[in-house]
Amino acid sequence: MLTSDAEKSTGDLEVPGSYMPQIDSLRSISVIMVMWSHWMPLHYQLRLPWGHFGVQTFFVISGFLITGILLRAERGSSDGKCNIQHFYIRRALRILPAFYILLIALWFLDFGDTRESFLWHAFFLTNFWICFTNSFNTWLAHFWTLAVEEQFYLLWPWLVRRASRQSLSHIALGCIAFSLIFRATVPILTPQLETTVLLPSVWDALAVGALIALPVREGICTGLSGKFVFWLIVFSFFCLQATASVHSLSIPLESLRQTTMLLFIAKVVSRTAASFDGAAGSVLGSTTLQRLGKISYGLYLYHHFVPHLFRWLLESVAPEPNPIEVLHPLILFSVYFAITVLIASLSWTLFERNALILKRRFPQSVSSAPSPSHE
Repeated sequence: MLTSDAEKSTGDLEVPGSYMPQIDSLRSISVIMVMWSHWMPLHYQLRLPWGHFGVQTFFVISGFLITGILLRAERGSSDGKCNIQHFYIRRALRILPAFYILLIALWFLDFGDTRESFLWHAFFLTNFWICFTNSFNTWLAHFWTLAVEEQFYLLWPWLVRRASRQSLSHIALGCIAFSLIFRATVPILTPQLETTVLLPSVWDALAVGALIALPVREGICTGLSGKFVFWLIVFSFFCLQATASVHSLSIPLESLRQTTMLLFIAKVVSRTAASFDGAAGSVLGSTTLQRLGKISYGLYLYHHFVPHLFRWLLESVAPEPNPIEVLHPLILFSVYFAITVLIASLSWTLFERNALILKRRFPQSVSSAPSPSHE
């Protein structure tokens, strides 16, 4: 989910083509939201779905960037087709080194239930593991988002290659409608399964991102970008979110809440890709946020284990009393965040950056130059 090449649109945001620094900042903010939801007590979260919002933002960004990369590769190729084999090699070089190093290390350490579920994670089927066990009670639960992205990669490049741009926009709109219906019905029919982590449940987030990248400006695509429709979506989302913060929504309304949230996120991602100005531009123009965005994959990958590592280190030095119990949550968050940034930075320097150098050997189109992306 945090692994897409950071590339920027040329002109009217039709096909991402060069590095977009504000998108990296948005990634940083999104991963901080996920950390906040995982590390902070519930009363600090103000009844808001920080982690869910952050994850869905990553999915929208991924759909946007991956679709743009594929379209740009087709445009730059002499035969008008993306080299899908090279696309997969480049994705593997970005995702697999850090992922498998971490997974194998956890296996050797016999961390949590890693050995029991190792093959599910190794083949990017974590979401199916969670679905069939009907529980997020696994130390590697956050890998479900990576599994969804890998499953998306198996399908979407072929659709982009075979479908016209207009047909692809219709497919994306169909995916949005399908996900809305899937979330509204399947959990009712199969309550014994955790279906919210399956690709059909979140395909709309990836499809909404893809719509931003598609060079289509008619029909529903134009309607979704209109000011009246946009503010209607925003109003609907916040009404549903306010209701959800007080008591649980019905499954169909919860599905609708997610769809309105995704359309709101899509607008934010679209504006970010085109570069915000003003106060938002100042925040998203922060070099610190942009640097964190560069290592956001590592931040997400490692953050879930940092509290356990920190607890183990403290207990090794001072078994009793446990200092964690008396530290303020904000102090703990700061410590966890600093450790995670350190680990992710080391991962980027030692593993990820070196693997990415090899991407230059696998251009995604015959006549295209290597991507300027740092990913």
